[in-house]
Amino acid sequence: MTKTAIIMSRNDNYGGNLELRATYCLNSMVDPFDEVIYVDWNTRKDKKTLIDLIRPNLRKTGKIRAITITPDEAFKYVKKDPTAQPCCEVLGRNVAIRRATSDWIVSTNIDIVPPKTLNFSQLNKDTFHTVSRKLFMDTGMYVKEKPIDFFLDDSEDFFKKIPYKDTDTLRKEFSKLNLPHKQPRNDISLVDCCGDFQIAHKNLWYDIRGFEESMIYRGKTDTNVQLKSRGHGFNLKLLMPQDIEVIHIGHLSFGEDGGGKDVVARNPDFGPDKTKNPETWGFSNINFKEEII
Repeated sequence: MTKTAIIMSRNDNYGGNLELRATYCLNSMVDPFDEVIYVDWNTRKDKKTLIDLIRPNLRKTGKIRAITITPDEAFKYVKKDPTAQPCCEVLGRNVAIRRATSDWIVSTNIDIVPPKTLNFSQLNKDTFHTVSRKLFMDTGMYVKEKPIDFFLDDSEDFFKKIPYKDTDTLRKEFSKLNLPHKQPRNDISLVDCCGDFQIAHKNLWYDIRGFEESMIYRGKTDTNVQLKSRGHGFNLKLLMPQDIEVIHIGHLSFGEDGGGKDVVARNPDFGPDKTKNPETWGFSNINFKEEII
């Protein structure tokens, strides 16, 4: 039973201290996963990609597959819509999902630390799973009046004693803390931020054709993929920390380019209908630049 983690981001310092969060995240992902597909979407031409920025501190395991989508490519794929999400999640995630080689695929984020091992043998292939994350440094994360130093200063002492590549110590230090977790919310999202660790068998992802690719604006794409799973006849299930413990490294809510328009206000495809994605969803007919790390 093989497992792939798919992650997408860009070098825009979203939330502050992105370099730190991304490095710990990717280094920890190579422990439980057979492959980790990272898609760098639309990093500005005058900057290094996020992978290039953190490369010296990454573990070289051969498990990370890094795919780069350039700004010119990204603008073309959002049909030259300047209001689209600069880091277009639905398209970037689908690029990764379509290229995953494992039995199980987890769509996750660049600030998540998973457990060292994962066992999906008890999971149902006809169920779309989401995990209630534990929260590290999340208090006040969306309070705009708090300066970014509120987080960086408070977390500096915690992280400076943990080498980037020492994921065992990272998890050990997290385990010493009594971290809270997201509580159940409703029967669709299940928890807030339901897209931090979404698990499904590859056949399910292919049946629903991944995330809905018309939803190129900001917000609720994670909720929509669960709605869409329901529309395709699949079940939803919430997994709690006692099932799978994943930890979110907190941040503020901002990026250098903003987030684009709100998806619900702009997109009629939000909802439980079956997918409208084409057969080539995830740009399966295109060969992108890829490297192994």
